[in-house]
Amino acid sequence: QQIPFQYSLHIDHGNNMEPIHKEFLADEKNGDPRKELVKQLVEDIPQNVTVMAYHTDFEKGRLEELAGLFPEYSEHLLNVADNLVVGKKEEQKMNDTKNKIKDYWNERSSTFDFSPGHVIGSREEKEVWKSLFQDKFDEGIRKILDVGAGTGFLSLILAEMGYDVVGVDLSEAMIRKAKEKAADRGVELKIKFKVGDAEALPFERGVFDAIVNRAVLWTLPEPKKALEEWKRVLKPGGKLCFFLHEPHHDGLTQRLRRQLGNVLILFMERRNPWYSLYHRKLGVELPFRGGVKPTIITNLLEESGFEQVFAEPMHEISRLKTENMPLRYRIGHNHNHIQYCYTAVKPELEGGGEQEN
Repeated sequence: QQIPFQYSLHIDHGNNMEPIHKEFLADEKNGDPRKELVKQLVEDIPQNVTVMAYHTDFEKGRLEELAGLFPEYSEHLLNVADNLVVGKKEEQKMNDTKNKIKDYWNERSSTFDFSPGHVIGSREEKEVWKSLFQDKFDEGIRKILDVGAGTGFLSLILAEMGYDVVGVDLSEAMIRKAKEKAADRGVELKIKFKVGDAEALPFERGVFDAIVNRAVLWTLPEPKKALEEWKRVLKPGGKLCFFLHEPHHDGLTQRLRRQLGNVLILFMERRNPWYSLYHRKLGVELPFRGGVKPTIITNLLEESGFEQVFAEPMHEISRLKTENMPLRYRIGHNHNHIQYCYTAVKPELEGGGEQEN
């Protein structure tokens, strides 16, 4: 339950026994209700049993918080947290969400590169991107993972710079487009593209020197899970570098400009710019849809165990993007909608001072 001092359990002992249902609500008037809850929880849930939850991230965070408050029960509580698994209903819901995301991007792949913001608009812009990566990555970085690679925007730039790149995307159609573009540019030997989930990457722990992505976190149902997964596949001391817009702040004038731009797109491109299959199908299942404040991202990175966390506005690239847009897009573009570059480092030592293998 999301009431701080209450929980409910269904206990299944197997052996064809009927499941037992238990409810507990701590008395807030006598003593510390949190401690009463912990004592009862420890009594009801033994260590080393499988605990099924519908909201595993929430429940795990709650148990870890209680373990910090009451050290005498921390070993037991953390053991319970480690044995949480996703409930069948929640697992099915997440699978449905991922299928919707995959279906959308498969459909979108044929027109994705038609949008000015999805491609390099000029030689000057490409040089700014290359300069940015030269600044962010030291000489020790060679193997880079591009998460949510799409049609290869970042992968292609990095391959042209000489890095060994692996690009993953949930959409098979996007990956096909990316492979075609890599072959056209003669860098197919520097990039390996494969289908993969940004929240459950198909790689062993600690295999990449750096991870990059662009406008990916807003497309994910569990951003914090994704950050933790990216940290897992980074080498100790590895660098995370990704790009994300802050939220829209549209006044009346900006909304009118966007409508005018959409009318021009409707007539010039013969497509409906108001139609959004993505929004209709997914709605509130994407917590960062529409952008997110930099402070939220930096806090989330630190909570996920990253160090040396920085957020830097990308004014120059935003300016070049706007300048290179066709008029119909430039009219509706929010010039105050800034893209940020986030960088963070996986600690050299984790888990109480032991170096990762």
